[in-house]
Amino acid sequence: MLHELHIKNLAVIDELTLEFARGFNVLTGETGAGKSIILGALGLVIGERSGPELVRTGEDAARVEAALEFEIPADVRGLLHDAGIEMRDDEPLIVTRRVNAAGRTRAQLNGSLTTNSMLRVVGEACIDIHGQHEHQSLFRVQTHMDLVDAFAGVEGLRTAVAACHERILTLRRELRDHQQNQRAAERERELLTHEVDELDRAALRDGEEEKLDAERRRLLNAEKIHDAADSLQERLHGSDDAAVLEQLRAALTELQGLRELDDSVKPLESRLNAAYYELEDIALQLRDYRDELDASPGRLSTVGERLDLIYQLKRKYGDTIADVLRYHEDAKEKLRRITGGADAIRRLVGELRAELRQATEQALALSDARRSAAEGLEKAVAAELRELGMDKADFHVRVEPVEAPNGLIKRGGKSYKLGAGGVDDVEFLIAPNVGEAPRPLNRIASGGEISRVMLALKTVLSEMDRVSTLVFDEVDSGIGGATATVVGRKLRQLAESRQVVCITHLPQIAAMADRHFRVEKTVDRERTRTTATQLDEESRVAELANMLGGATETSKAHARELMRATPSSAKRPKRRS
Repeated sequence: MLHELHIKNLAVIDELTLEFARGFNVLTGETGAGKSIILGALGLVIGERSGPELVRTGEDAARVEAALEFEIPADVRGLLHDAGIEMRDDEPLIVTRRVNAAGRTRAQLNGSLTTNSMLRVVGEACIDIHGQHEHQSLFRVQTHMDLVDAFAGVEGLRTAVAACHERILTLRRELRDHQQNQRAAERERELLTHEVDELDRAALRDGEEEKLDAERRRLLNAEKIHDAADSLQERLHGSDDAAVLEQLRAALTELQGLRELDDSVKPLESRLNAAYYELEDIALQLRDYRDELDASPGRLSTVGERLDLIYQLKRKYGDTIADVLRYHEDAKEKLRRITGGADAIRRLVGELRAELRQATEQALALSDARRSAAEGLEKAVAAELRELGMDKADFHVRVEPVEAPNGLIKRGGKSYKLGAGGVDDVEFLIAPNVGEAPRPLNRIASGGEISRVMLALKTVLSEMDRVSTLVFDEVDSGIGGATATVVGRKLRQLAESRQVVCITHLPQIAAMADRHFRVEKTVDRERTRTTATQLDEESRVAELANMLGGATETSKAHARELMRATPSSAKRPKRRS
């Protein structure tokens, strides 16, 4: 509900504060007193456009602040949270709007800077203003579908359709991506197969190139290496007495003789003996090394061919063997995905068909339920309009499946477009007068007719509509007498389950209020100012008497009679906040 509205330096209002009741609130006053300015201030709170002309003459800025207490819907709470605006359920939401003399505006929620679009989101969730074309939820066609579904009691089915629609979108997106990838992959298959086969045959090993390079250098110098090894082997183990091993053998024989004379040289004998056998082993290995060079005359060609292959593969697949090996693994994985892609496409096609079958069943059931409910809603609203003095009005609820050439939903040889809300377009239409074709609500010219249509709809749909505060302007335009009394009763009836704020010129309506404000315009020190006073019982009698025609005793008696005829507030059920 709208708990409090504070206005400062707005048009002819210098400063005023209104504290509203939970039930039925009315504002009365002479034409031009400033009631519309108060309504405009409320519009600023919920994101209406502003301009420098709103700022009171001689002031720097206008400021409007409202304290709102309402059950914040989950989607709105999520948006507030994402914007960094936190709110507790036991505290009001403080909305502030400031407009300076240059026309620049600043909006705040609970002290945090925000945007006008966020104010509109909050406003749409808690306040409906009727009598102007802005901020009326029933002018938003999407709201019509919501209300029809609530009236039909099919919100659960609609939620299921929306979930099914979302899954279909996801599956179609995945299928499209897979198919696009698969078409591109199929073009790659032949190339990838060739590459994988080539790399499989090559069987490269990490570090292989370095070893082959070393071996090729050795083979390229095989003759020099052979001669050097042969010379070394000859020096160590030649046939003449000059060979190192022969010299060492002779030295060892002499040392053995010396040991027989002096046992202390035995360690030297052991060391020399070990040196002899070590050199002998070296000589044998040099001989084998030399012979190996002689045994592989074609090895240089084999190594060269292998290195050429490695060079070619590196040119194709990477700078190093490690890069080529990674490319090999990636190519094999791509081939596996191409093979698995076809399986994934078959799986997705099957899942999509199953979802479409379910969506068709649910969406058509939802459409049928809406059409059935539409007739009952039309009758209920028409009955309310008759009571409100619009007995010639013709109200229609149009529920029309949207045909589409490639629609997902099929029935009777026709295709229909599937959306989150099903297959239907839903819209309220009205012909206010006999002989006129039904038209959309936002094309009704009369503000009074608009307000009464809204009042009729709100009365019928009061339990389905989540908006907690309804504001009516011009609802009494063109009516009087018994119809005015009916309008007042309807407004009071609405106020049993939500807060109602009404600007009225009719005493029959004003008399039924829980809280009554008189709006006046005065001139003080050559400055015009608007004030709003909350009336007590005697002040209300005087105001109603003036509205009835004058402050006579007869008018006052009539005013008291109207107030006594108002149903007791004490018997009302608890209202929503």
